[in-house]
Amino acid sequence: MAGVPVDSEAVVEAAPRAVDHVEPERIAAVRGDAWFVIGALVALLLVAAAFTSPGITALLSAPVGIGLWRTTRRLQAPERWAEPDVDAIVHEVLSPDGVPEALEKKEGDSLSLHLAIQDRIDALEADADSRHWRFGRLVGVGVASLLIVLGVAVGLPAVWLAALVGVLVTYILADLLLARPRRRRIERAIDRLRALLPGERAALAVASVCLFAACAPSEGDSGSTGWPGTVDTLDGGRVVVRSPDVPQEGEWTLREEFRIGSIDADGPELFGSINGLALTAEGGVLVLDGQALEIRSWDPEGRFLIAFARAGQGPGELEGADGLVFDDEGTVWLLNWGNARYTGFDPETGELRAEHPRRAGYASFPWRGGFENGSVLVDVGLNAAGAPALLRLDDQLAPRDTLALPQADDDDSVQFRRDGLLIASMPDPFSPRPSWSVRPRGGVVLGMPDVYRLHRVSFDADTTLTLELDREPVPVSAALRDSVLAGFDDIAANLNASPNRAPRAHASHPAYGMILVDDEDRTWVRGAVEGDPDTVWDVFAADGRYLARVAIPHDPGFLHPVVRNGRMAVATQVDGVPTVVVYTVDRGAAP
Repeated sequence: MAGVPVDSEAVVEAAPRAVDHVEPERIAAVRGDAWFVIGALVALLLVAAAFTSPGITALLSAPVGIGLWRTTRRLQAPERWAEPDVDAIVHEVLSPDGVPEALEKKEGDSLSLHLAIQDRIDALEADADSRHWRFGRLVGVGVASLLIVLGVAVGLPAVWLAALVGVLVTYILADLLLARPRRRRIERAIDRLRALLPGERAALAVASVCLFAACAPSEGDSGSTGWPGTVDTLDGGRVVVRSPDVPQEGEWTLREEFRIGSIDADGPELFGSINGLALTAEGGVLVLDGQALEIRSWDPEGRFLIAFARAGQGPGELEGADGLVFDDEGTVWLLNWGNARYTGFDPETGELRAEHPRRAGYASFPWRGGFENGSVLVDVGLNAAGAPALLRLDDQLAPRDTLALPQADDDDSVQFRRDGLLIASMPDPFSPRPSWSVRPRGGVVLGMPDVYRLHRVSFDADTTLTLELDREPVPVSAALRDSVLAGFDDIAANLNASPNRAPRAHASHPAYGMILVDDEDRTWVRGAVEGDPDTVWDVFAADGRYLARVAIPHDPGFLHPVVRNGRMAVATQVDGVPTVVVYTVDRGAAP
């Protein structure tokens, strides 16, 4: 048996070969695949920006994950295998007594020896393939994981993070299922899964859970399971979202952090009147005292920091100031009404940063101006027809575009005249009046609260979203109606003027009142609900669904609250003293 002839050339010819890639060609292929991954990743993130569902973007990430896998497979090019040393392999497969083990159970057969050598070479190839596969997997998983970590660090939106997680999971699955195994792909994938270390298994499990969570309904996913509302897309692209009067996340609560101002306060905490309120990105508070004409600043813990600005008509001085709002460069702006200017300060040092003349001669108070996209100021003024309108200003804060506001019915106003001259006009009690708010991500949200319907409108007059809430009108109690009507007599006496008619109180409250849009594109609406119509706010998600209801313990009066980074600041009266209360917004759980 030891003398069985071996055809070495035949054995070598039968042995499998690894493809010997030329180095320049491999580098060019890696470069091409890398550009494909970069381009596909950019395209994926752009597509993600157009969707509100992380689940969709996670599914769209498959091409990027497969492209990343192709690139790392190029990096896995095997070491250049030398021609098989047949004599060494034959010696290795021979038993100690010089007889091939494969031939011990069979009569001398060159084919059996060939098969034994083939099995040994297959084992060597499998070992090399496993080592190269682990190296490429380390590169691929490392790149995808680094992208996710960087995304979290810079605060990427959830849809983008979901896309990156999808890339990671797709890469791992592609490497398990699409590699060129010597055996059946499914069997090789199972073997590789078994070969994963405990830490690697945990990483794959965490990534899979993240992908599953990303595919779950989000706040911006109007197709969430179990939501009883409807979404319709009209001709022209407007989306109409109709919600029942059941908030998806139930009641949100406000947890008080601190308050500024009290009956015993002195120094900066003693306010004459609060005419402007803003929150910094870190949670600090800025307050404009309209009586002292001074801006005061507190840190996120409620510790006083600095006071700046003063009364006067010179640069940076204030007269009839109102409102506070931040732009994307961190400058805090206000309406310097008495000086016909917009004035901007550095909130940390109090230094004057910029001033621009205000060319609009009309204003409404409290001032509701704000920045869309962080850099374009929106104010209210008059359009060419002399009607109140929203104004979008240019970089010199001069009016550039106008958007007409909804108008109340003239029949719902009482006019006061003295000697035939119009002195003032006031709306009938509980009559609907137009309400609006600047949307930080562009355009405005506005509506006329004769019904619970709001519109998201651009300055091109395109309505992109309409949200409706199915809520019954809240009746006005007889006691409240009589009290408000009695107040009209006092107004007429104070004006020394005669009304053109008796006021007509509406039977129901307006469907809603004040509106604000927060930094996460949620719309907050002061709703009218039975029990306490002044302090209950409805919160709508970015896609228009009715998300939550929030009861504010202190009535904010005419100055709208400020919501930013999970905090709310409210200017109110506590025991008759102007006070600012700062809350943390605690979100509820979906029922």
